[in-house]
Amino acid sequence: TMSSELATSLQDVTRAITLWPEWAGSIAYLDKRVENRTWEPPKDVIGTRIAIHAGAYTGGGKGTGRRIEGLTAVARMATRSGWQLRRDGSLRKDGSTVALTSLDARCGAILATAVVVGFDVDQRTGWDVPGQVHWRLEDVIVVQPVLCVGLQRVWRLDEQVRSRLVAA
Repeated sequence: TMSSELATSLQDVTRAITLWPEWAGSIAYLDKRVENRTWEPPKDVIGTRIAIHAGAYTGGGKGTGRRIEGLTAVARMATRSGWQLRRDGSLRKDGSTVALTSLDARCGAILATAVVVGFDVDQRTGWDVPGQVHWRLEDVIVVQPVLCVGLQRVWRLDEQVRSRLVAA
């Protein structure tokens, strides 16, 4: 069945990467299929499914100003990627509508998993940041948020978090 296939693919997830919540939400709920970093993914991560973890603070810091900056940056990149920013603060594309303010609704949680299929420095999408290494993501699976503490760089999920991810 579909749910057993999903559980099997989630059981293979052993590592995660923490992003600012608005970017994790853009991978989970929009069509962002790239993670922009200053460094290449570890070789043993390429071809594997990793967890996408939303960090603690939108815009990388506390406060309304940082949140506004973070969500404004998402809106700018989303519109470059074909999303329409509507007057009500939602983004719309291909019949899908997502509230901009919902993208960072879950902080400190795994929101999705994705397969890291490779990396490059090419400008292929509106989500690609010039001068960064673009980790290419495919087969994004959105999960019920799994609360846990994130870490910098690529980190290992402990067994408790892994079992909660499979259950989600």
